[in-house]
Amino acid sequence: REHGLNLTCLGYGGNCHLDTMVARVIRDRPADLISLSVGANIQIQSSLNRRTFASSVIGFIEIIREKHQDTPLVIMSPFYCEEGETIPNLVGFTMPDIRDEIEKVFKALSENGDNNLYYVNGLDLLNKEHRNLFPDGKHPNANGYATISQNIEPLLSKAFQHVAIN
Repeated sequence: REHGLNLTCLGYGGNCHLDTMVARVIRDRPADLISLSVGANIQIQSSLNRRTFASSVIGFIEIIREKHQDTPLVIMSPFYCEEGETIPNLVGFTMPDIRDEIEKVFKALSENGDNNLYYVNGLDLLNKEHRNLFPDGKHPNANGYATISQNIEPLLSKAFQHVAIN
């Protein structure tokens, strides 16, 4: 709002598992900037493993890129999640593992020519110091979302340079 952006949220509770139909919805909508927060639900619900996770992230982004080749796209790894930081899920993934995989995907796509892809480590937005902002240990409260907003803006400054702000 501060930048005069018209925001559309396609978030839906507990169901972000890189479904290709969701990537197609994003692909087919007009957008000046796209942001994806990836990995938390996948780690918590053990829905993808080490073999399938990175390729699913890449496939999701590539579907979006079919119609948004030059649109700034921000990929964010999960925020701090107390349980997931040290306890592996049913397929052996921890939140740090998920963050590492997302960063590797970002580097691979960037090195292969995606010049409008940006990475944000979720721990730069909400980390262990902010655990009081997670009433259930997983989801931020209103103050948590305000903190995310404050912390993300400087990290997105490069992406915002490409966006026409009203």
